[in-house]
Amino acid sequence: SQLRNIVVLGSLGAGKSSLVNMLIGKAVAPVSNDIDSAHTTVVEYPIPLSDMAKNCSSHADRTSSDLVLNFYDTLGMDRRGTPWDAIKARLRDGGGISLVIYCMRRGRLTREQASHLRSISKTFCKGGAPILLVMNGFEHHRGSVDDWWETNEEHFRS
Repeated sequence: SQLRNIVVLGSLGAGKSSLVNMLIGKAVAPVSNDIDSAHTTVVEYPIPLSDMAKNCSSHADRTSSDLVLNFYDTLGMDRRGTPWDAIKARLRDGGGISLVIYCMRRGRLTREQASHLRSISKTFCKGGAPILLVMNGFEHHRGSVDDWWETNEEHFRS
């Protein structure tokens, strides 16, 4: 089977585990609003694409791939230490990184988040892996997401 490694990064409480659950289509990663119950290691969730398709009926008949998406749900980047070494050690023989997902809460890009993104780019994206930015917390936002992006886009491009 083919393996694609997807690393999910972000600050504590940014919605990393919730995103993993949503992408996989079932609750495999524990989620909590309690800061003390957040995991303190990198947790790996290898999911065959064919299993994911079963959870999405519109694609179930079309997917017979042997592709496995290996999601790495990481500890919050604002905790002491960084997850880089733990992730790199696990991926050393695992085919590298196919995608980096950075989760953050809606709002302005903070200096800490900008630093995270620079570190991610320098550490993981030298081999060409793209960074996907996922913004959570728009459920209570007034106005459109497009308007929010137009206002904040320049902060993310610099």
